[in-house]
Amino acid sequence: MNEKGQKEGYLTVPEVADLLGVSRHCVYSLTYKKEIEFLRIGTRKLIPRTALERFIEEHTVRCTA
Repeated sequence: MNEKGQKEGYLTVPEVADLLGVSRHCVYSLTYKKEIEFLRIGTRKLIPRTALERFIEEHTVRCTA
């Protein structure tokens, strides 16, 4: 567990937003549209690290040079 007591396998919406360089609103939008997996605990949303990695892999544009 990290210093916040969270398991290393899950990220908060602000953490995902920081990693992707987007707003929290953008990440909440991805969860609302079910474009990225998340775990809901009450009103809190946690994104599994594996789901984030899968999302990045699926949305990466590859060059074919």
